[in-house]
Amino acid sequence: MTVQFDSLIRANVKVSNANDTTSAYIITAEAQVANGNVENFNNGQVMKGETYVATFNRWSAQNLNVTFNNVEPEEQCSILAEINAFVVSVEELAASRSIVL
Repeated sequence: MTVQFDSLIRANVKVSNANDTTSAYIITAEAQVANGNVENFNNGQVMKGETYVATFNRWSAQNLNVTFNNVEPEEQCSILAEINAFVVSVEELAASRSIVL
């Protein structure tokens, strides 16, 4: 019997901005991607240097859960802005490229 993969319907993809030298934070997450759309982000982590400063999960544009780890309120705004920029970048990447097995 011969079988083959026809297409990828849904995938959990680990995404990161670790190669971005302009970002103050290293952000990683598991993005669930289906048909070029990011459905959600799970196990998101934000690091500043070697320190974890936040974790997050996102289910939709209206549902983002962020937990800060010993971070001053002023920096919380910066971290939130970086998470949102990260999400937009991943969504653009998912829409522009297909995942190949």
